[in-house]
Amino acid sequence: MVDTRDIDRIRDSSDIVRLVEEYFPMKKTGANYKALCPFHQEKTPSFVVSPQKQIYHCFGCGKSGNIFNFLMEMEGIDFPEAAKRLAERTGVKLDRPQSKEYTRRKELNKKIIDLNHRAAKFYNRYLGSDAAREAYEYITGRGLDRDTIEKFLIGYAPSDNQIVQKALSNGVNKDILIQSGLAGQSRSGKLYDKFKDRIIFPILDERGQVKGFGGRVIDDSAMPKYLNTAQTKIFEKKKILYGLKESKQAIRKKKKVLLLEGYMDVIAAHQYDISYAVAPLGTALTAQHIYKIKHWVDEVIFCFDSDEAGAKATVRAVELVVESDLMGRVCQLPEGTDPEDIIRKDREHFLELLKKSKEVIKWRIEYSIDKFRDIPDRAQKN
Repeated sequence: MVDTRDIDRIRDSSDIVRLVEEYFPMKKTGANYKALCPFHQEKTPSFVVSPQKQIYHCFGCGKSGNIFNFLMEMEGIDFPEAAKRLAERTGVKLDRPQSKEYTRRKELNKKIIDLNHRAAKFYNRYLGSDAAREAYEYITGRGLDRDTIEKFLIGYAPSDNQIVQKALSNGVNKDILIQSGLAGQSRSGKLYDKFKDRIIFPILDERGQVKGFGGRVIDDSAMPKYLNTAQTKIFEKKKILYGLKESKQAIRKKKKVLLLEGYMDVIAAHQYDISYAVAPLGTALTAQHIYKIKHWVDEVIFCFDSDEAGAKATVRAVELVVESDLMGRVCQLPEGTDPEDIIRKDREHFLELLKKSKEVIKWRIEYSIDKFRDIPDRAQKN
């Protein structure tokens, strides 16, 4: 529990206007500030923030509250977590004493996140170098423009050990390098870069912290095709949705989320203004993923690849949505296609497919019937 004295100190030290403006711009009107409400769709601004009273109120949907309520709504967190984050922002030290182990773990996580952030910036800059020209041409050849590349911090990992070399020269402890997942260690004790000759997709959480990386080869014949950060102190695939940081505003406004399969699916969707798209890492949706978005959405739309792996992933995902009491729909793609292909070739066609999405229960029944019908065919072939 957070002490009531701490709550008062945090409130007195906070500025609700500054916090809100970190999420979206506002216009000063008299003594107050106005903006389009982040909690519902509207064309005329009805969201008002009072710096004098340190509160907000929307005259359209009726939502209102103080700085704690705003952060809880925007980030989907509980009150203790909101108080903790606001305390960090304002420099207020909470009275509750922390154990030495908690402090040590917190400092370690901070160092890993800082190292990941610097690595992401390095990979992104390296993509613009002559040495990465083939990678850049590959990415732009798949339709990505410069703004999208910067928005998602897409980069490229060189073939040598530049991350390790730069980190060690800047005083980074080798244990931090290993625990971050950026470096491995040979039997002789020598450190080496885990990601080499790969297009890099930094994986951010909803707060914008770089938690890990995904790396894709340019040559599809090279294996493994994708290499992801292994589980670390700060990175758990089952808890992270790729693109959530970039999507959360649109998800909240639309009250729905579009779940796609991979990095490029999400990135293509955003470039073509389908900005409420995210992806689980490796198609395996988890209960933790659902928990992250449940308080923001009324509906989940699944649109995984049209192959058998995509169908099996959809079956697992549908079960989770039904258990969570959310509305869900499944968008079926033409055989042999994936979301990225369709979005790039014909955005309007993809939107039409989304409109024709089937309610999850109906899709599940039809899928089971189709699988049952396949049994005689498979038996005859055998």
